[in-house]
Amino acid sequence: MTIFSWKISPINLFWLRLLIHKPMMLRFYRHWRESLKREHSVIEDDFPWMVYEAVSWLESYLKPGMEVFEWGSGGSTLFFASRVHFVVTVEHDPNWYAIVSKQLSDLNIQNVHFVLCKPERTDLLSEIYTSTDERYKGLSFQHYAETIDSYPDNSFDLVVVDGRARPGCMKHAIPKIRPGGYLLLDNSDRESYTPGKKAVATWLSCEFYGPGPYNKILWSTTIWQKPESWGTYKGGS
Repeated sequence: MTIFSWKISPINLFWLRLLIHKPMMLRFYRHWRESLKREHSVIEDDFPWMVYEAVSWLESYLKPGMEVFEWGSGGSTLFFASRVHFVVTVEHDPNWYAIVSKQLSDLNIQNVHFVLCKPERTDLLSEIYTSTDERYKGLSFQHYAETIDSYPDNSFDLVVVDGRARPGCMKHAIPKIRPGGYLLLDNSDRESYTPGKKAVATWLSCEFYGPGPYNKILWSTTIWQKPESWGTYKGGS
């Protein structure tokens, strides 16, 4: 007698459960399958590389008059540019900066201010301004995180932290978000981002855990809403 066993991968099992409870997510399942093909890329798809339920939330939240700031450019930059009034995006990698810049130029996108800010070597290295990537060992992303400081407080409806030195970026983002606006942290399940999450621990939050494009893994994207009464802010912990 032959016994046949049928196994389903954890990622597909998660999708199955998700689609049972949220059938509208079917459009993202199709996108996910396509995104795994070699010819697909974040820059050509104009799509954020974050959890699909977070993308769904963004689609419902973003409005034409809004202003967005993001650390970490790519498909999300094009996604935001087509939905809001103005986008500021900061990138640390000169090669990726050139690729995204060309795409913005080719598509004649004019509502994006693109900033290149490379890490620097320093003798005074603060942990919140470092990257866990070994390629950047000994380098500081402090100026990278401080890029948002040149904008007035309460400037942005949404700040997206999806680049390097994320705890440091979150610290600088807090005063720049409008009361009632949102902070979004991708890969929020990573333990190394705990110091940044502590700075917004009193804010209302929602964690989206699940699948996203270009990966066969599950991860988290979390949003926090800045309190309407945040006018007395004196600085993060």
